[in-house]
Amino acid sequence: MTGGEMRKTEIKIIFVLICAVLLMIASYSEGAKKATITLIPKTAAVESGKTKKFVVKKTGGISKNVKWYVKIDESLGSGDGITTGFTLGNQNIQENSEVISVGGVKQIQNTDYTIDYVLGTVNFIITAPPNGIEITASYFAEGGSTNVGIIDGTGIYTAPDKAVLTSNPMRVVIKAVSVDNPEISKKAFVKVYTPPVILSLKISPNETSIAVSDKFIKEKMDFTLKAVKKGKKNVTVEWYINDVEGGNSTVGTIVGTGLIKGTYTAPLKVLAKPVTIKVVSSLNENIFAKATVTVNDQLIANGIPTSVYFGEVIIGKDITNPIQEIFTITTRTEEAVGWQATSVPQWLEIIPRSGTTPDQVVMQVTDTGRLNDGLHTGTLIFQSTKKGVNPLTFSVSINARSEF
Repeated sequence: MTGGEMRKTEIKIIFVLICAVLLMIASYSEGAKKATITLIPKTAAVESGKTKKFVVKKTGGISKNVKWYVKIDESLGSGDGITTGFTLGNQNIQENSEVISVGGVKQIQNTDYTIDYVLGTVNFIITAPPNGIEITASYFAEGGSTNVGIIDGTGIYTAPDKAVLTSNPMRVVIKAVSVDNPEISKKAFVKVYTPPVILSLKISPNETSIAVSDKFIKEKMDFTLKAVKKGKKNVTVEWYINDVEGGNSTVGTIVGTGLIKGTYTAPLKVLAKPVTIKVVSSLNENIFAKATVTVNDQLIANGIPTSVYFGEVIIGKDITNPIQEIFTITTRTEEAVGWQATSVPQWLEIIPRSGTTPDQVVMQVTDTGRLNDGLHTGTLIFQSTKKGVNPLTFSVSINARSEF
């Protein structure tokens, strides 16, 4: 072999070694990542009898091989004080996924009971469940069942028939468990439905306040409703205030407009605690949304609207005849509270700037020299010094022009 050929051989060997090292580094980096799996999608809505594909994504040094399980909640019947052995409705249970309860009290594995995960049998060790006391079991069964849906080894889930749905929609939990490391798992949440149905409800705002009404002014507020529905037929919702359908004169009333909104009318008295507005699907009481509303007292202006136009002034010219508006500041409940003027436009003077309701207040135009040509608008706010009293807000405007 010539020197040149030997050199080429050495280069090839070095290249192969470099590639091997790079592969080892890549393999190490992948293995060094925390091993996790995720399911896509994380949530889904599946019509009864239809299918949905779930895909496994992974990180770290594990494969995508998983076992698929579906959560089962079932009653094993009632105890008789004698029987200690009970059979679950399914076999091939995920280890340590079960919750066994007697009369609502969770039992402890290997202290109160033993379980055969392959055969799906439960045996109580010391004491048989008492006569007439219900025994319940919650667990993940491999492949699922006809009552909650079947999932095959490729992640294709088939929703159960509508005849076995315990609610509409019915909530189903799917779990993928890593074959390489059973400690690694991930859940997906499914709503199985048959149309027509409301799958979810949201209302906004979900926390707010409103002024108390009086015999002349009914304070109203709209709560926008967002409903996710399936099916072409109409579905309805019901509105409640503090669990009273439609509310009443004490907590306020609410009237719904289809799946669009609910209009709340505040009561005639300030409430010590916020009220809870609840909108519920008429098809399933477990599909609902809530909002809270605080009913506050309100600073009000007697004798003047809350939008005031002061007319036209000449910039910098002395005002010989006062341009002013006079009103009485009070509260809707007529309770005496402290107040103060804030956010006052520079061309306005407030006399006095603070006090206790009821008070006579003067809004007077002053200092026009700082104005520019054109229309000027501003916001004038009167705040209460007492918590729970809504502010009084004015929209004020004035038109200014140069003398020449």
